[in-house]
Formats: sequence, structure tokens, C-alpha cells
Amino acid sequence: MRVADPAAARRYRRFAATSRDALGRGLRKLAQETRGYGSRALRNDPGFYDQLSAVREAAAREFGQQMRGRVARSAADTAWHAGDWYRVSEAYSQIENDLSPAERQRLQYARRQLGDDA
Repeated sequence: MRVADPAAARRYRRFAATSRDALGRGLRKLAQETRGYGSRALRNDPGFYDQLSAVREAAAREFGQQMRGRVARSAADTAWHAGDWYRVSEAYSQIENDLSPAERQRLQYARRQLGDDA
């Protein structure tokens, strides 16, 4: 799905059946999705696997960036509430290109408190 329709892949949620009827519906939907999104894989198209590898690498990089952002934001928020301007600056600097306007203002404030307007 990531190769054939990246937008659909981002919206996709795994199905969990809780009844026999739901299982039947889920299997029919899975078969439909396999035919729609997996035809190149089922034909063993070598180009598909190259594309899949590139798409998975990009998804892993994006996931890693999101995780680093969460960790940095959490550390910055904790430091902000403690008035630890060095740690605020340190945490936000790690993700400076991805900061929201409010986070950017916090970073600028922390740097001013440290006398470092860089």
C-alpha cells in the first residue's frame, strides 16, 4: 500500500474482528486490498521491491525524526517549567528546523536568558 498509494497507507488502520461476521468482512476487505495494492508484489515485479525498500527507508527515517521530536519536546517542556534555560535551549536546538512558532519563541527566550542570541 505504501508504494501504490502512500496517502491511503497513512490513513490505514489494522482491522480487528470481534465476531464471525466481522471476520468474514475483514477477510473480504483484505482480499480486495491485496488485489488493489499488491498486484505488483504478487507478480514478483522486481521494480516493486526496489520501490518498497526506498519507501520503507523513508518511513523509518520519518518515524525516527518523530520520535526524536517527541523526546526533545518532552525534555524542553520539563526544562521550561523548571526554568532550566540551558536544557530548554539544548533540547529545542536538536529539532530547531521542526519547531512550531511557539516553540521557536521559547527557544529564543531561553537563549536570551543565557545571553546567547544565536
